[in-house]
Amino acid sequence: MVGRGATFQEQDQSVALMKEAGVQMVRINTPWHALEPEQKGTYDTNLLGFYDHIVPALCSNGMRCIFVNATTPYWASADPAKYTNSQGEHWNALYKPANFTNYADFLVFLANRYKPYGSNVFEIWNEENDAYFWPPAPSATNYLAMLKACYPAIKQADPQALVINGGLSDGSSSGVYLNTLYSNGARPFFDVFSQHCYPRNPSSESVVFGNRSVMVSRGDSAKNIWVTECGWPTYTNASDPNAVSLATQAQYLNDLYTRLAGYSYVRAVFWYNLRSFDETQHEGSFGILFPDFSKKPSFNALKNWTTAASLSCPPSISSVQRLTDGNVRINFLGTTGLVYKVQSCDLFTNWQTIQSNLTSTNGAYLFDDLAATNFPNRFYRVVWP
Repeated sequence: MVGRGATFQEQDQSVALMKEAGVQMVRINTPWHALEPEQKGTYDTNLLGFYDHIVPALCSNGMRCIFVNATTPYWASADPAKYTNSQGEHWNALYKPANFTNYADFLVFLANRYKPYGSNVFEIWNEENDAYFWPPAPSATNYLAMLKACYPAIKQADPQALVINGGLSDGSSSGVYLNTLYSNGARPFFDVFSQHCYPRNPSSESVVFGNRSVMVSRGDSAKNIWVTECGWPTYTNASDPNAVSLATQAQYLNDLYTRLAGYSYVRAVFWYNLRSFDETQHEGSFGILFPDFSKKPSFNALKNWTTAASLSCPPSISSVQRLTDGNVRINFLGTTGLVYKVQSCDLFTNWQTIQSNLTSTNGAYLFDDLAATNFPNRFYRVVWP
């Protein structure tokens, strides 16, 4: 994800580094309250200059833009506590708009302005199932009204654009919220389902699989999932269980991307974010770059992952044999030098890696599952990268 506030030189540096890392899509924060601050139809031309520079730069380097916003300007806000005094306007910028058409018109403005550089993606709000981003409390039916206002307006402006829901936060209520959206007719109003995933357990992203089950049960299995935010902070704080070392962040990035790539319906994953702005605090230390643009180990982890993923070399299982001792031998073909993982499960859910970093002889791989006798039923797959 790329935020605002950089110089053109810093923007160009960011674009070059993202291209080096193999990035194909970039999530860009486009704050409505800052871009159209005073009245409808009047835009901050200085701030627009930021987007007028970076959007063409990204698109010309083969990257697609996702525009995301979760703020409302004072004039459009439904915040019941907003007021003005001698110091200016006061309101919660995260409060929803009083009129969703005004928000849709803002997104149409962006669609028309930037469609000459390629068809882009519009993410409607952000973590709307969390009270922080949808005060005073989340409402799936109210959010759906926003989605219904924005979807047809954007499609009319740019029929090739994609419209996705605001990435849901990964709390326990995510599935309930999604179910309510479907119950109220949301299915035709988003092209891709967007979910955030910040695993508290580095090997678990159950919210993705849980919401996939909701989609399947609602007859929406043809629709893909994008994980539009994920990551771990690298600031030093012993009381924060999610704070990790630089090396661990790199390892977690590689492992999470690899696990999610094993699911055909997860078609895109976005790390939050590109560049840290303050390595001494939680929110400021998620980047794969330090504030001075030097690379964290996670930058190289992403670069190596995308390089491997771009190769056309999927593995192929050639045989699965039950050995005389009751264990199982798996033979598969792949590309010498690449890392493959053997995963297993008992009911086609909750796949677990049971072997990685296998070596081969001329592309032929062999793995003996010495724990097979402990399971009455066991299924296998080989994943890469």
